[in-house]
Amino acid sequence: MILLLLILTTGVESYCECYQNYPTTGKTATVSNAFDANTFDSCYTLPCGFAANSGADTVGWNSVSISWVNIQDPTGNLTIYDGVDDTAPLIATVKPPRSPSSVAATFQSSTEVIYIKYTQTITSGNTYYGTVQASGSLPTTKTASPLIV
Repeated sequence: MILLLLILTTGVESYCECYQNYPTTGKTATVSNAFDANTFDSCYTLPCGFAANSGADTVGWNSVSISWVNIQDPTGNLTIYDGVDDTAPLIATVKPPRSPSSVAATFQSSTEVIYIKYTQTITSGNTYYGTVQASGSLPTTKTASPLIV
């Protein structure tokens, strides 16, 4: 009987998994909320981040489009850094709107690699999804200040 109870409860533990937490290559980087691996419900425990490489040393990143579906924590931030990790210069921050809607913005990276990171303060997960796009040539100078939308 005890063995059966152990078998039934094994694997039931829930944990929050980043949608993407490994480097990606291509002109589109997909972003989405973290999720409970057992129920696929939105959740949040730790920041999720990954590097995105456009795949061409002359093509930079320049737009983001996010659909915010369910906002549980208004402190959520999707931040984009101009380099391989979150120590690189910040180039864009996308914050959740007051009510569910889509947010789109343009920015310009100075390299073919950006780092995309999501953070928030409380553990009730926001539900969002979207893309970050790379197209066009890299600029010859960096953007002076980060974009915040």
